[in-house]
Amino acid sequence: AERRYRSLFLAMDLTRDFYFSYTYELSLTLQENMSCGDQPAGGGSAPRAAGVPPVSGAPPMRDKFVWSHHLMLPLLPHLKDGAWLTPLLHGFFRQVCLSLCGRPVSLTLIARRSRLFAGARLLKRGLCAAGHVANEVETEQVVADGSRGGLHAGHLSSFVQLRGSIPLVWGHGDEGRHIVPRPDIHLQRIDPTFTFTRRHFEELWQRYGAPLVLFDLVRQTERRPRETLVGKGLAEAIASLQASLSREGHPMCASGLRYVPFDFKKESKRKGGDVLATVEAIAAHMIRRVGFYSSAPPDTLAAPPAAPRA
Repeated sequence: AERRYRSLFLAMDLTRDFYFSYTYELSLTLQENMSCGDQPAGGGSAPRAAGVPPVSGAPPMRDKFVWSHHLMLPLLPHLKDGAWLTPLLHGFFRQVCLSLCGRPVSLTLIARRSRLFAGARLLKRGLCAAGHVANEVETEQVVADGSRGGLHAGHLSSFVQLRGSIPLVWGHGDEGRHIVPRPDIHLQRIDPTFTFTRRHFEELWQRYGAPLVLFDLVRQTERRPRETLVGKGLAEAIASLQASLSREGHPMCASGLRYVPFDFKKESKRKGGDVLATVEAIAAHMIRRVGFYSSAPPDTLAAPPAAPRA
């Protein structure tokens, strides 16, 4: 077994989909980097990586997205300054420069893949007992006015969204280990009170604040139940959690936990319909509801210069 895992590790290409930075904490969102040290409960705090020494004036890394975390562990007891550590992230990074009405704008897209409960698509589904969902990816879009460059100064805005496996205990059984076009979905009932699911949403509430909007794109109707099993299971879990949180007076319930189901495949087959336009309208409503981060107050955001008339 050790020889097999060693060969798998040596076959990994660290030049693809892995990235790091010496000057910017990529494991954190822009808002967390800009407001280091300010971590109110339920307001989108970033927990410090376990055992990582603090860096003066710098925000803590989120070890959930640091794939070199285990390599750092032997060094932690001997370091007094976390600046010696360079987090290695897995996901996607791209930055382009654009011109908006003659005004320079830089657009940055960062995707951070969680190292917790990660794995091959058909082998890792649902969530674990700790509340971590399979193949969780945090995607952040950062827009900068380009007047000063980089992600450290100037007018900056950021929008963050998260994707992951449906937060229930489910999988494909033995079919997931073989090449099957549409393997069956097995919804396990080992968490009838949705304790694992609640842990997942409480972590999201602590990390991002409220409200939390769940956009579900799986099928809602099928002749042979498959995707509908997890869709109905998620709706049942959300209803149960909302009822229990309301009885307890939990602040997450008052802040908002909304479930939005949308049968993408059914809507895409509707004659004369534009499914992408519908999704864009729903997404726009969600953005207005959850908001986005801006480094400048709304009244100080300068409007782009008017285009010259011919």
